[in-house]
Amino acid sequence: MRDSNSKYALRGEICDLRIHVKALSKDCDLKSARIAVLEGKNDRLAKDLQLSISQCTDLRMEIGQLIKEVDDLNDDLFDNSIYGSRQAVGVILGRIKLELFRARKLYPAIHSLHEAHSVILEEFMEFWEEVRKKPEDRDTDRAKKELIQTAAMCVRTILDVLNGEV
Repeated sequence: MRDSNSKYALRGEICDLRIHVKALSKDCDLKSARIAVLEGKNDRLAKDLQLSISQCTDLRMEIGQLIKEVDDLNDDLFDNSIYGSRQAVGVILGRIKLELFRARKLYPAIHSLHEAHSVILEEFMEFWEEVRKKPEDRDTDRAKKELIQTAAMCVRTILDVLNGEV
């Protein structure tokens, strides 16, 4: 049985894999649409791109298999879960996404790891302010909000500074 750290790591890998799989699927759709347009314009180019269609078909089969593996891992993870329900995790991840979009709309990109450290630390310290209070004085909604903002800034750092590469 996995320990809790490896479950968190596995959950992160599952999320990363699902994002990567979706990006590959979109890329295949775009390539297929582009190929269809070019076929009527240039036979030679269409023949070259025909290979891409078969590659996309192969990729789609691989993607389907990866999605099944991810879903199986996901099911296994939640069957023995310390995370609670799948719905709760989905809601939390959705709120992180919304916070990420909100922050990207309101604030300029993060330009360096040093800047990212400062932004993440600021958000975390706002959470820490709640933690330091007496339990009866804590505002759990604010603590959740600050943790979501911290997570969103971690994701934003990956996107802005590390070119979205995971």
